[in-house]
Amino acid sequence: DGYDSKFRKEVLGTRPDVRSKFYALELIDCDLPAPGHGHVIIGNAFPVLLYQIGTHETRTLIDVPQNLPEASTANGGVRGYIQKHVLPALPDSIRPSFEKALADGKIPRSMPNSWLPPSRQTANGMILLGDAMNMRHPLTGGGMTVAFNDVVVLAELLHPDRIPILDNPKAINAAMDELYWRRKSFTGIINVLAQALYSLFAANDRQLRALQLG
Repeated sequence: DGYDSKFRKEVLGTRPDVRSKFYALELIDCDLPAPGHGHVIIGNAFPVLLYQIGTHETRTLIDVPQNLPEASTANGGVRGYIQKHVLPALPDSIRPSFEKALADGKIPRSMPNSWLPPSRQTANGMILLGDAMNMRHPLTGGGMTVAFNDVVVLAELLHPDRIPILDNPKAINAAMDELYWRRKSFTGIINVLAQALYSLFAANDRQLRALQLG
């Protein structure tokens, strides 16, 4: 049931670590530097993603870390941060449609960006896969890839040739233990890449800033 899983606490002992949020805007007739391609804007602000979702519509996702001083109430909140720090970092061609999207005066809708390392599962009668079990920063869009891989591996482990009757907790738990180890070689790369790229693109210390600028 996804990143906001209602069942996670019944199965896992760990909770997601929310480190930032994506605030979303829909830009109309945005003049992207490379139409038809995804864009990651890095500069004086934290990462901003832009990608087309229709002929005239472009979605932008603005990363705002938790407790960011520049987004505090005293500094105008999230809208103040976006206007003072994000807008100036955007390419000139994007700014007109971005400003129009901000004109309604509302705080953009948001979703949490969470980190949740995978855990072994031993609860009988329930299995968590995908974001319900394991999350990384969505910068690289790896969530669906991980979820589908989990399904493919689990389907193999629970195949009737291996486990004819699912009413066998010992066999199911053995399969879940194997799932935990088998998914590592695939999902580990995606998890590490997502967190490493976010750290580089966010560049919130001098050393990372030097790497970002090359």
